[in-house]
Amino acid sequence: MKLYLKKKLQNKKRMKQSLLAKNGYIHFVIEIEEDTEYRMEFKVYEVNSWDAEEPGNTPVDDELYVQGYIKWDGCSDVYFGIEENGHSLHLCGKTDWILHAEVMMAIYNLAADTIKNYNKEVAE
Repeated sequence: MKLYLKKKLQNKKRMKQSLLAKNGYIHFVIEIEEDTEYRMEFKVYEVNSWDAEEPGNTPVDDELYVQGYIKWDGCSDVYFGIEENGHSLHLCGKTDWILHAEVMMAIYNLAADTIKNYNKEVAE
């Protein structure tokens, strides 16, 4: 499944971007802190259900998928799931592994484009 970024939704402190599947459904939502001088804090939510009656397949239920931060030098800390389940991430087969890799790269690419003092020479 190939994911692609939708539009940016901004409020005063956070920015959200949606990752859509080919079928047009929002599959993940990336939420980042707006203060991105030297690092980008993020939370990614996996959408579990959508409002079929709303145009654009509006998500109605999601759960925390991964959270963490990426710094200007490319170093990062990533936490999977929530503490109650021991920070585990359940992946079912190769398709989920590929999807997970796409989500993680979307987060990194967003950080590279968003962090004001991102140093490509050091980070990559």
